[in-house]
Amino acid sequence: MSAPPLFRLVDERRVSVVRDATPCLPVFDEDPVGSCMVAARVAEFGVEHGAIGGELWTRRGVTESLCYAGPNLIPLRGDAEDLKAFSDKAMSTARRCSSLVGRAELVLPMWRRLESVWGTARDVREQQPLMALNSMPHCAIDPAVRPVRMEELDAYLVAAVDMFIGEVGVDPRLGDGGRGYRRRIAG
Repeated sequence: MSAPPLFRLVDERRVSVVRDATPCLPVFDEDPVGSCMVAARVAEFGVEHGAIGGELWTRRGVTESLCYAGPNLIPLRGDAEDLKAFSDKAMSTARRCSSLVGRAELVLPMWRRLESVWGTARDVREQQPLMALNSMPHCAIDPAVRPVRMEELDAYLVAAVDMFIGEVGVDPRLGDGGRGYRRRIAG
């Protein structure tokens, strides 16, 4: 892996780490579906990078540019220059994420910049829908559908791991033996 030239990382392209959750909240509220993974981590743990499993980056201030860099790289807001800066920041250290996730208009420009350094993607989904209900379903809710009980978690986890591998192509247990994935599923 080669790092981008140093001049790309200074002055107007400098990326800083967000240290206060408060300015992030309106960004999350503006796009609650697109930001749900990041917003949930910040709501539970704040912005401390060890607690949320990554960093929140900004270039011009959180209301203008925001990107989560952890197990996934998730651009939440930014213009073309912000996305270049986030990409350069991601290329400047060892790769930590397995996927770029988010709205195509933010993810695809970053991927085009990262691909030459990170290599070919397992899969690029330019038309991946991101959906949520905005009202109660019009059909009857199945009364047998319920949250998993803690005593059922291990059996459920087997299916969740298989589904994750089938969908994403990576074993979510890699790195820590599955402790983090189990904790996330149990949450």
